[in-house]
Amino acid sequence: MFNPREIWLVVVLVCALSFAGFVATRLLGQGRGLLVAGLAGGIVSSTAVTHSMAQRSRETPSLSRQAAAGAVLASCVMSLRVIFFGATINAGILPRLAPALIVMALAGSVMAILMGRAPAARHHADRADISNPFSLKSALVFAIVYSGIVLGVRAAQVYLGQGGIFLMATISGFADVDAVTIALARQGPLDDGWKQPAAAVTLATVVNNLFKAGLAAGAGGGAFRRLAAWTLIIMSALGAACGAIIYMRG
Repeated sequence: MFNPREIWLVVVLVCALSFAGFVATRLLGQGRGLLVAGLAGGIVSSTAVTHSMAQRSRETPSLSRQAAAGAVLASCVMSLRVIFFGATINAGILPRLAPALIVMALAGSVMAILMGRAPAARHHADRADISNPFSLKSALVFAIVYSGIVLGVRAAQVYLGQGGIFLMATISGFADVDAVTIALARQGPLDDGWKQPAAAVTLATVVNNLFKAGLAAGAGGGAFRRLAAWTLIIMSALGAACGAIIYMRG
């Protein structure tokens, strides 16, 4: 059921992209503000960026708007990262997957730009507090998560039918969107083509954004709680609506 070589190729791909984001965060986030830190950090982990920005908003309330913009931009990058992994593993999924993710990324980018226009953005610089993701421990953890999702998807299909992948996608959305994206793209189209796999990945992305909205509301301070949480909710609603339209068109 599992091909160890294939699993580790996937792990290397994810770790390499995450490490590139980590390097970008260290090089650019230090002196170019929270917005750049959010963009670069989103390549590594948009959830980690959201948590970091929430803490920053509590420590420095005057930066709440910029911190919210950085957190939202990280989630926009996450949507593009999902498209990248889909294209890398099996580009056939993109026609049904990319539109909803692009809608989320565009909506979030516009709102983040509006939030980041506050004058304080030019006078404060910071970087997302993200550790180096390129380690044996992180690689092993992702390999375990990825393998578990692959097994879960197959088990769900056997015992719950093809619709079982939506349950797995919902659960996976709280943990790792990359893993479920790669697992479903690698699995290939089902009886009705890419309809269900693409919808499941979209669902996982929406769930992940809603989870981060809750994180922002619970851990952030000042205007960050309102701006970041509501923007992520709006992004999720738009992505879900677009994904539903694509799914119902058959």
